[in-house]
Amino acid sequence: MIRRRIVLIYWVAAIALFMPSAVYAYIDPATTTYLIQIATALVVTIGVSLSIFLYRFRMISSKIRFWFYGLVYRSKAKERQAAGKPDADLKQEAEQYILPAYAVPGMAVSPELDSFGEDVRDTLSKNKADLISEKSGKSAETPKNFTGKMRMVFPLALAFCFSFIVIGSLELAIQFAPEIPFRVTVVLPVVLLCFAVFLAIMILIVPRFRSPVFEILLIIGLAVLIAGYLQGNFLNWGLGQLTGDAVIWSNYGPQIAASLIAWAGSFVLVILLYRKARKAWRGLLIFVPILVILFQGIGFIAVVNESANNTRWASGLFWQTADETLTINRINEVSPVQNAIVIVLDRLDQEFIEEIKAEDPRFFEPLDGFTEFDDYISYFGSTVPSVAGYLTGHIWRYDMPRSDYYSYAWANAEFFLTLKERGLDIRIYLDKGAAFDTIYQLNGIANNTFEGQLGINKRIALVKLLKLSGYRYAPIFLKQYFWLSPYEFYDAMELTDKTAPYMVNNFGYYDSLKQNGLSASDIDEKSMIYLHLQGPHPPLNMDENIQYVEESTLSAQTKGSFRIVYKYLDELKRLGLYENSVIVIMGDHGNYLGNDLEKPARTGLMVKPAGAAGTPLQVSHAPVSPDQLHATLMEGLFGDSEGFGATFFDIREGDDVEREYAINLWRYVITGDGRDFNNWRYIGKYPNEFWK
Repeated sequence: MIRRRIVLIYWVAAIALFMPSAVYAYIDPATTTYLIQIATALVVTIGVSLSIFLYRFRMISSKIRFWFYGLVYRSKAKERQAAGKPDADLKQEAEQYILPAYAVPGMAVSPELDSFGEDVRDTLSKNKADLISEKSGKSAETPKNFTGKMRMVFPLALAFCFSFIVIGSLELAIQFAPEIPFRVTVVLPVVLLCFAVFLAIMILIVPRFRSPVFEILLIIGLAVLIAGYLQGNFLNWGLGQLTGDAVIWSNYGPQIAASLIAWAGSFVLVILLYRKARKAWRGLLIFVPILVILFQGIGFIAVVNESANNTRWASGLFWQTADETLTINRINEVSPVQNAIVIVLDRLDQEFIEEIKAEDPRFFEPLDGFTEFDDYISYFGSTVPSVAGYLTGHIWRYDMPRSDYYSYAWANAEFFLTLKERGLDIRIYLDKGAAFDTIYQLNGIANNTFEGQLGINKRIALVKLLKLSGYRYAPIFLKQYFWLSPYEFYDAMELTDKTAPYMVNNFGYYDSLKQNGLSASDIDEKSMIYLHLQGPHPPLNMDENIQYVEESTLSAQTKGSFRIVYKYLDELKRLGLYENSVIVIMGDHGNYLGNDLEKPARTGLMVKPAGAAGTPLQVSHAPVSPDQLHATLMEGLFGDSEGFGATFFDIREGDDVEREYAINLWRYVITGDGRDFNNWRYIGKYPNEFWK
C-alpha cells in the first residue's frame, strides 16, 4: 500500500512539474536550465517506472502462486472428504493460518469483541479504526510533538529556501555575470547565510504553531513551492529581457492565464490531497521537495560547469566580474593638445531628435559647428554587438562564441592599435559586457583599465539578487512588484576612489561633471575619449532639466541627455579646446522596433569636424553608417584618413550606398536612402548557434 502511495505521489508530481515549456547584454528571467531538469526527470521517470514494473511483476507472481496454492488446497480437501475424514481435521489444519494478532490460544475461532473488558475493547476498536483508516488513505495524522512536526517541515523548508534563495539568487547571477557588476563569490557567503537563517526560522518557528494553523502553513508552503517552480522554470516565456524598459503587463494575457492556472491548480491539488488522501499528502511533503532540490540542483551544477567550460572563471566573468574593469579614472580630463571625443547616448533614435526639433526648433542651437546625419544606420538594433562592431571595426556575425568574438575583435582593432602606435592617450568609459567581457581584451589599448579589489555593499547586493529571484518565481500578476532595472545592481558598488568602475548612469556622470568640470591633462599628447552615457535608454527617470522623476518620457530624457552633452561642450569651450576637437555625438542603436520592421530604423548622429565652430547645426541626408567612424576620427586627429576609407563627410546625398542592419538575428539590407522604407529589404536570419 505504501509503495502504491509513493507511485501515486510521483505521477502527480510528474504531471505537475514536467509540463512542456517555451523557452541573453540584459538579464532574462526566462533563461533557465529546464532542458537539463527535464532530462533529469526522464531519468528519474525511467527508474521509478522500472521499479513500478518490478513491483507489479512481483504482485502478479504472488497472485498466481496463491491461486495455485488455493487450487491445491481445494483439491486436497475434496480428496479428504471423499476418503471420509472428519471436518475437524481440516479445521485443525486451518487454525495454523489464523493471524497471530487475532488468534487466542486454545480457541478455534476469534472471540467476539463484546467478550472483552472495556479497556481492551477500546484498544481493539482503535486498532481496527486505524487499520481501516490506513487502507482508505485517511491516516497520517499530524504529529503532536515538536520533533515530529519539525521532521514534517524540514524537507519543505529546505526546498523552499534552496529554490527561492540559493537558486533564485545565484543561477541568473552566474549566467548573466557580465551584466552584474560584482563577483558572484563576493555575495556567495551572504546568500548562504540568508539561506541558513531562513531555513532555521522555518524549521524552528513553524512547528510551534498548533493545528489547524500548522497544516495551513504546510499547505501554503507546498503549493507555493510547486507553483513557484513551475513559474520560474516554465511559465516566464515571452517576458523578454530586463532592459530597464517599463513592462506593459496587459500585453501578456496568455502568460497571465497560464500562471493563474498553475498557481490555482497547485493550491487545489494540495488541498484536495490533504482532505481526501492524507497519507498521499504526507508523502507529497517529502517527495516534491526532494524532486525540486534534485532537478534544480543538477541544473545549477550544469550552469556552473558551463561557465567553467566557457572560461568565465579564468577570464573573470564569474570569479572576478567587477574587479577587472574600465574605471572612471581621469574621466573629466581632456588633452591640452587635441581631442577626438565620441559621446554615445544609448538608444538615441533619429525620430527622438526630429520630435524635439518639431517641438523646439532652437533646442539644438548649442551644437555649433556640427552636422546632423539623419540617414545614419547602425550595425545592430542593440548595444551588443553594435558597440563592439563600431569600436573595433569587426562585426559579429554570430559565427563564434561572444567571448571569442570580443577577443578577436579587440586583438585586431586596427583603429585603436594605430592610435596607440602614434602615442595617443586612449580612454574608454564603458561598462563591462557591452563590448568586452574581460579586461584583458583591452589591456594595452585603454589607459583606464583596473585590476584590484573593489568595495561591494553585500547587503544591497543580496537585496537586489533576492528581488531578481522574486521576479523570476512570482506569478505574472505579481511580477510588477519585483521588477527591477539591471542598473539597480550598480547600487551595490561602493565608489570610494578614482579606481571605481565606470557605470552607465546619466545622473552619476552629470553630478561629477557639474562638480568638477573638465580639466586639461598634464599629459602632453593627443587623446581619444569614448564616453558611453545612458541617454534616453530606460529606465525613463530623468526630465529635460536633468532632474530625477518617477516617470519620464523618451523625449524628455533625450533632452536631458543633450543638456549633459551641452555642459561637456561648454567646458571644452571654457578650456579653449572646442574648435580643434573632432566630436561625435551618436547612438549605439535606435529605439527597439521589433524583429519584423515596419519603418526605417535610424540612429541619431551629429559630427563636428576639427576646426569647425561658430556655425549653426547643418543637416545632411547622406546615407552613412559606422563604416565611416574611424576615418572621420583619424582625419580630425591627423588630417587624413588613409587606410580607413571614407569619412562621414565623404558620403554624398543620393549615393547608392549599400548598408546592412540587424535586429537580433533578423538581417536587412538598405540600398541608397535609408529614410525610405521601400529601400529596406529583409535578407534572412543569422545562425543562432552562438546568439546570446
